[in-house]
Amino acid sequence: IGASFDNLRIEDSEDGAAIFDGEQNIGILEGVKADALSKNDFIFADPKLAETFQTEISKGVDEESNLPGVSATVIAPDGTSWEGTKGYANQEAGEFLNPDDQFYVASITKSFTATTVLQLAQENKLNLDDTLDKWLPDTASQITNGDRITVRQLLNHTSGIANYTTVDTLNTVNDPEIRAKLIDDPELSTATRDALASLKDQPLTPESSTEPAVQSLVADPLLATKLGINSPLAQKSSTPEDFIATIYGQPASFEPGSDYNYSNTNYLLLGEIIEKATDSTVSEQFRERITEPLGMKNTFFAPEEQVPGGYVHNYADINGDGKPDDISGTFDESYQISGADGGITTTPEDLSRFSRGLFKGELLAPDTLEQMVSGGQEGSEYGLGLEVSNNPSLGQNLGHSGGVTGWNAKMSYFPEQDTTVVVARNGESPDVPNSLDLTDSLAEKVSAPVN
Repeated sequence: IGASFDNLRIEDSEDGAAIFDGEQNIGILEGVKADALSKNDFIFADPKLAETFQTEISKGVDEESNLPGVSATVIAPDGTSWEGTKGYANQEAGEFLNPDDQFYVASITKSFTATTVLQLAQENKLNLDDTLDKWLPDTASQITNGDRITVRQLLNHTSGIANYTTVDTLNTVNDPEIRAKLIDDPELSTATRDALASLKDQPLTPESSTEPAVQSLVADPLLATKLGINSPLAQKSSTPEDFIATIYGQPASFEPGSDYNYSNTNYLLLGEIIEKATDSTVSEQFRERITEPLGMKNTFFAPEEQVPGGYVHNYADINGDGKPDDISGTFDESYQISGADGGITTTPEDLSRFSRGLFKGELLAPDTLEQMVSGGQEGSEYGLGLEVSNNPSLGQNLGHSGGVTGWNAKMSYFPEQDTTVVVARNGESPDVPNSLDLTDSLAEKVSAPVN
């Protein structure tokens, strides 16, 4: 989308015909010679559509909105694709984003983990109704209902297991020294400091969420950022086992299978099960089963693999002045990349390959894919490692979002119009549409007439 044959440069490479639009490598046709290709071998979409996409992603990426950068990929129903960026990979150094720059995409990793588990189930290497204690007996013995929670319930978040990130936040705000420090922090709003002070020595628990003081705290994004920065767990190197251990002995949110509660712990446990069932690592399984078959050369499982060139800087307002601060390195890296719940770094172009491959049947059998989409708790808008929602004008939206301080991303496939959209950003601004809204608006442009 937006290219023309006259602007293409086609060269032979070790892998096949390498195709460039200007200086950007837009693809390699394996086993094909460059001189075998002609204009008739390509489909080009209306260039005005590319301009429309670029205008859409550029909204809010400026000094006024404090959103450093955005990168996006769109694949239209006819297979034509568009990649675009706006803003900075490193604002201080003046380094602009390019489509090959990698983002940490957090919980989108869950779709990779779920796909791997479902493949193992297809191969009869595990069963979705296996209980946690079958695969992780020592771990299960320290988790409430560990002998009754199933793999399926981990996948669709109906296990009732506490979310380790929530437990960590509560542990942080309940620390007397940290709470006192936050109460005296002039960068926090008066309302937030008063709400913290009103709690006095009262410890917060998951059940505290309905209290007015707690609700006002939850609504403050600056406090959330500061709690993350002050978390003792965020300042030391940790393993998935360390994160899981934070929920040992915690009460269950509900009986297994009776309700829905999104919990990152579920997917850390699934990562451990993958390793036990395959006698290998999560990164090896992702590479063997997903990234290599789909040609995803810019995707890495950061907890276990080196990320060539690293990933883009991430930004958040940490002092309340309304401007983005570079928070790269503020947390220990293991805290942000965690494990099978959120450890993938990738590009929107690579994620679009994953989305397309998954929903076009390259990774799962049709009945398994149907389970992935429809196998969740009724009313939860979550399947097995997939967010499942509906847009009034676009119909069903399948994919996953991911976000952590200074990064957010969304991977969407709209089956009714056969369109894939992926958006990643390295900052957050309350004044502009988030990645979830942006994927919808880009998809709507695909089917809208171009003037």
